[in-house]
This record gives sequence, C-alpha cells and structure tokens, in this order.
Amino acid sequence: MTVPNVEGLTQDAATTAITAAKLTVGTVTQQSSNTVATGKVISQDPASGSSVAQGSPVNLVISSG
Repeated sequence: MTVPNVEGLTQDAATTAITAAKLTVGTVTQQSSNTVATGKVISQDPASGSSVAQGSPVNLVISSG
C-alpha cells in the first residue's frame, strides 16, 4: 500500500485518507507550531509515497497552535 500525503490536512481528513488507503492511524501527538494551523497535520511517519503493508499504522503529529 502507498502512504497518502496527509500533511496540512485536519486530523479528521487525515484519518479518512489513511483509512481509505487501507492503513490505520497510529500514534497521534500534538506539537506547537508557528507555521501550521491548529488541528492540522505537521508531519507523518512513514512519509507520503512510502510502500507499507496493508493495515500498517501511520503516525501523525498535529499542530496545537
């Protein structure tokens, strides 16, 4: 499965994209950011475009503002 690019999306939209790609949402952590709006994805692991097994977790870092 190919990991979708969810950076810049809201957590809800990212979750939808990840599950639509037959992957799961892994660890979600929050981090303050001056450049990314509150509630949006700052980064993801693995990176978009990576090839992973179906059902693999995608960890997210969400902006707390």
